[in-house]
Amino acid sequence: MRYKTIIIVAILIMFSLQFCLAQNKKIELVDNDYKFKINIPDSWVKMKSEETKNHDGVSYVYNSKKDSTITFMIMAFKVPETKDINDFIYILEKDATLNIPQRNNEFIDFDFGKYDGKTAQYKDLQSTELIYYMRTKYEKAENNYVFMLRFITTNFNKKIETVFKDVANSFQVIE
Repeated sequence: MRYKTIIIVAILIMFSLQFCLAQNKKIELVDNDYKFKINIPDSWVKMKSEETKNHDGVSYVYNSKKDSTITFMIMAFKVPETKDINDFIYILEKDATLNIPQRNNEFIDFDFGKYDGKTAQYKDLQSTELIYYMRTKYEKAENNYVFMLRFITTNFNKKIETVFKDVANSFQVIE
């Protein structure tokens, strides 16, 4: 009897571990033209990706498979020189087609050597957004890059915020 109990407990533990690991599977999005990679939960599905006619900008949009409460957008642009991050933010915040709501808090600055940026939370009556703006700082390169990671949800809570931050923290500039 005791042997059966141990086997049943071991099987339950194995199934629990498999379930937990399945919940954390990631899809790696690598864009060699715009020099970035990022890990996206496999529970999100790519809705579209578009590149500009001039091949100087690209965007990807993902939604959660379960429902439509989460949307993730990443935009990347090639620029000939290091872009002022505040100018980049101003342009995107004022772009009517993006419809970015009012900022809910002050920017938080970060610097990872090859690139730096700012993040803030935005909010309106329908949704909460967490947006990261980043730029590369190459002095002697053919191109520099600017990026926007935009996380949108109609059901903002600590768990979703953690998922958003985990995705953002997986972002890397590649050379």
